[in-house]
Amino acid sequence: MGILPPNDPRQPPQFRRIEDAAHITYDDYTFEESDAEDDVVVIIERPVSESDSDSGHPNEFGDRNSRRKAKYTARKAVREARKSINLGQGDGINIKKNMGARKWRRLENARILASFTDASDICYDCSDLVPEHLSAFARILQDKECMKAWNEFIEKDEDEQNAYLADLENEIGLEDSFEHLSLDSDVMIDRDSRKHHPAYSTNLAFQQLDRRFRSALSKRHVPLDMIESLEAILRKTFVQDPATIWTDTCDSSFRRFYIHAVAQYLKLKSKSGPGRGRIKETQVFNSCSSFTPPDVKLASVIRSARNASRQIS
Repeated sequence: MGILPPNDPRQPPQFRRIEDAAHITYDDYTFEESDAEDDVVVIIERPVSESDSDSGHPNEFGDRNSRRKAKYTARKAVREARKSINLGQGDGINIKKNMGARKWRRLENARILASFTDASDICYDCSDLVPEHLSAFARILQDKECMKAWNEFIEKDEDEQNAYLADLENEIGLEDSFEHLSLDSDVMIDRDSRKHHPAYSTNLAFQQLDRRFRSALSKRHVPLDMIESLEAILRKTFVQDPATIWTDTCDSSFRRFYIHAVAQYLKLKSKSGPGRGRIKETQVFNSCSSFTPPDVKLASVIRSARNASRQIS
């Protein structure tokens, strides 16, 4: 059994000399410094020798090098584009070098949109949405007659200015329309302006009733005669004396329920408690110093609501 010589073509590939095989050394690589997150190594394509082409093996190194070079070129273009963007503040993002791809994409989209608009049209303080407002002082400054009077006033000395202001107060006669009463006065003004307040309107007075009262008064079978008589008694009693306490003694919970409803409609307070024996007592009183009932009676409000519901149905 013999041994083949080293240069014999019949020698198996694993026993060939390394000097005779096509290989890649460090001279075939180019190392470049990059500020990207990952460095890219570019491999220079090595020309294929005649011995390699004649050997019948495919050129795998050339295809791999071309793909790496194309990838490096694309990454370099992205880095150069990012460097061209001025660092600072854009679209609410603090621009940094080590931002992610999503933030860079958002920033680039904002810059592209901003390039289609004029710089004068961009407003960051929303002043273009606020209507122009001219204050009273600004209107005075624009009025020539007012400015003339003001200039004449400031040119005077202090004594003349005080005398001028005193004359104006005497001419105008600044008097308030309030009725002044002393602290120890026990005078009660007859007129009451609360009836003009919206809180004392008929609709609002009915809507301010408790839910259980509104539900009961909205039903079909409501004792309107009882409600009218109770309301007439309470109106007459508290118009004569707003500080009085009206008392009703009865053992019917049905009547007590409507007494509380009518009292609440008239802005009065009511409470029930034990009376003499087993009969309960209901008291109605006024918590205010005056009594101002609604203009429309409760029974009329109930009838109007019924008629409106019939017309709708």
